[in-house]
Amino acid sequence: VELENTWPETLEKNIDKDVVNMGVGGYSTLQERKFLENYGIKLKPKVVILGFFVNDFIDSFGAESEEKGTLGISEILKKNIATYAYVHAGLSRIVALSSAIFYKNNDLDLVLIPRHWKNSINPDNPAVRVGESITKDEILKISEIAKGNNAEFVIVIIPSREHIYRHLLEELNVTIDGFDLDYPIISMKSFCKENNLRCLDTTPAIKQYAKGGEQLTFKMDGHMNELGNRRLAEIVQNYLGEENLLAK
Repeated sequence: VELENTWPETLEKNIDKDVVNMGVGGYSTLQERKFLENYGIKLKPKVVILGFFVNDFIDSFGAESEEKGTLGISEILKKNIATYAYVHAGLSRIVALSSAIFYKNNDLDLVLIPRHWKNSINPDNPAVRVGESITKDEILKISEIAKGNNAEFVIVIIPSREHIYRHLLEELNVTIDGFDLDYPIISMKSFCKENNLRCLDTTPAIKQYAKGGEQLTFKMDGHMNELGNRRLAEIVQNYLGEENLLAK
């Protein structure tokens, strides 16, 4: 979506307060912590909101591996040779589409690919386990940075297209074998509870809109479309109000 239609920008319009969108595509939690530390905190925020997406564990593993110079050959080629990255992405898409579920009715036009998530969220993958530990360590650091600068800290869990429209998979009797699609969300909610961190899981509310027939993501691209971003902004706004954070 266009920048002005992203959920942070929409939230800013809704609450009539400055909301600085410092999200960077492809950043891991490790990189987000550094960005906050070096740039974001200088803006003296009253509330720091961290968006958590279900592939953040594997992204954190990749970011730390890059820092340490331990990336595999394939990952190095993807990051440094555009043609290789393009071909690799194309082949990955072809493989993913081989197990895709195409769903279309009067309201929805979606391609659901639950198997796409197997390697990136499955805790049986050692990289996911390591990345999970890195992500949680970085979140605790972000919490301390916020606290040390008199800012409140909120984690917002954002579901994937397959989480949002899981009811359609169930309607079609599609089973997800070999891994738990909900693992990252369950893990993060448990982590937040253990560490007394504010955590908003937007999944239940987003699912309700989806069950009402709203198309909240793009057909092929799993990211949220303009309507999805608008709904997400509304959910976050309601939560901030309930937590008395809008008066900050």
